[in-house]
Amino acid sequence: MLHAHDRAGRGDAVQVSQASLAVVLGVRRQTLSAVTKSFQARGIVQVEPGCIRVLDRAGLEAVSCECYGVLSEAYRTILPAVH
Repeated sequence: MLHAHDRAGRGDAVQVSQASLAVVLGVRRQTLSAVTKSFQARGIVQVEPGCIRVLDRAGLEAVSCECYGVLSEAYRTILPAVH
């Protein structure tokens, strides 16, 4: 979710359905739904049809594993941003 949010541009919305995101992550749709409901209850995201809106980026980073930072650094090293 954080990587998708990174690529969403300036907005806070990630245009993806939960079903599609579950396929990309290789998890069951029900599992993803349970996680996003938990995040929504904590005020981290808002789930809408075809969209997951990040309300609290720092909160999302806090509940994510350390692999986000490791992968982000690898992406910056291997694929530097083109401006």
